[in-house]
Order: sequence, then structure tokens, then C-alpha cells
Amino acid sequence: MLGSTDGEPGTAGMWAITGNLIGSQRDNVHLDGVAGVSLTGNFLYSGHRRNVLIERSANIAIAGNSFGHNQDYAAKQLRTGIRIVDSAEVSISGVVLRDAAAGKHTVETEGPSERMAPLELVLNQAFVG
Repeated sequence: MLGSTDGEPGTAGMWAITGNLIGSQRDNVHLDGVAGVSLTGNFLYSGHRRNVLIERSANIAIAGNSFGHNQDYAAKQLRTGIRIVDSAEVSISGVVLRDAAAGKHTVETEGPSERMAPLELVLNQAFVG
């Protein structure tokens, strides 16, 4: 969901993403410049870069989600992760982050993971939500 690019969140939002299997994308959920989004009760897997990427957004709730892998694909795992950049009023509660057992991508066609941790909080500039 892509909203404002001028640094003010809110041109998109007021959305609920609930009760889904979300996987096999570059970023499974990407929120940029939005406000008022609830991500609740989903299973997120196989994000080739991140499971959730939130940028320049506000009033975001991530609750009761599970992040992991299909255990049938033990030899082909992608690392899980949530990255929040220049955002405010983000709540994360009751989530399960199950990373790749190897601690790295094990899919041959994927390069090394560029993430620093399963949960990344990045502030590059002043942000007012």
C-alpha cells in the first residue's frame, strides 16, 4: 500500500489486513506513506527481502501474526523480518517470529539476506506522524 511520498503519512490507509496466508513476495506487506492500518491474525512466510516493511507511516498495529516457514521446505527457507523506517505510532504485540533455522536464506537462487535482525527499527530523519 503506497501513499504519500512527501513525508506526510495518510493519503492511503484506514485498512485491515486480517486472517490471510501472505507469502512468496519480495516484501510480503509493504506500507509506505500510510496511516491507520491493522495487520492482524495472519501467517506471513517466504518474504524474499522482508515479511513486513513499513516506511514513513503512522498509526500501524501489528498483532497476533505468525512469521515463519512451511516445515516441508526445510532445505529452502527464507529469513523472516519486520523493518520499520521513519515511522511513528507503530504497535507490535503478540507476534511469533520464527527465523530460518540456518540463520540465513537457504534457497540457492537467493543471495545473502540484507537484514540486520528479525526486527529492525530505523530512524534516518526527523518524522512527525
